[in-house]
Amino acid sequence: MAEPLAVCIDRIVEPGDADIHAVAALQRTCFGRDWGLQSLRELMTAAHAMMLLARTGRDGEAVSFLLARTLHDEAEVLALGVHEGERRRGVPSGLLQECQRWAAAEGASRLLLEVAETNEAAREAYRARGFSEVGRRARYYAPLNETPYGGATGGRRATDALILCALVGPSN
Repeated sequence: MAEPLAVCIDRIVEPGDADIHAVAALQRTCFGRDWGLQSLRELMTAAHAMMLLARTGRDGEAVSFLLARTLHDEAEVLALGVHEGERRRGVPSGLLQECQRWAAAEGASRLLLEVAETNEAAREAYRARGFSEVGRRARYYAPLNETPYGGATGGRRATDALILCALVGPSN
């Protein structure tokens, strides 16, 4: 792992346009596409949803985000992305720790997320935060050069998603 990156993690209670645009830009950088500004805005103003942004101390630039929601006794990480230049520097650990605290405060007993089977760095970070595999979605992630609605795959096959879970709450 490279030298840890000092970041400030903000829980965005009332996301403004700058916050929504920062998450959309990070989604495009990390995943090649974003969910759309309106979809992000609707999600982040819904009850039981949460947005975290990690900003550097250098210039306050957003370098990572986490989007989550709760439903009854479960919480789910909907998306977590780290800017490519800041990966392997411990940023997700702080975001996940804050998300686990939030999930417990919301009454969740467990936190779920999914990750590409091929994303070893993320899987390692999740294991370090107490996540373990509880399921799999076959061929869930399309190859990177495939459009979300189909298209050229360049001969690559889709990647399985692993469903991971960590217990949250006072005893964890």
